[in-house]
Amino acid sequence: MNIEKYLDLAYDNLAKSYSPYSKFQVSCVGILNNGKVFCGVNVENASFGATICAERSMITNICVQGEDPHNLETIVIISNGEKICLPCGICRQTLVEFIKSDTKFILANKHKDYKIYTFNDLFPLPFDIKDLNV
Repeated sequence: MNIEKYLDLAYDNLAKSYSPYSKFQVSCVGILNNGKVFCGVNVENASFGATICAERSMITNICVQGEDPHNLETIVIISNGEKICLPCGICRQTLVEFIKSDTKFILANKHKDYKIYTFNDLFPLPFDIKDLNV
């Protein structure tokens, strides 16, 4: 895997973020196990609850393009901030529906400094279908 290539793609994708309120741009790139790449960005709204995060935008993009987000192998998240960008709680809960605990996350800041985690590192005790008693 060419980490620099995906960091560059995620960084370039930041320009598509619609973040007029927070000015905090986030880009997410998902790489499927077949090599296909899908992007997402955060899209803010004056009604803050209607805002969509980059990770959920990326998942939606995969579905709209007719691919299966369960095939996500690696996720790259970058922001225009100084700190390495972590997925928020809502995104972690959304992602648990689609990815495996060993899915790789490459999390970066605007300088492309990055750290690599697994989903299990980020969300060790998720609520999922096993908790529904169905």
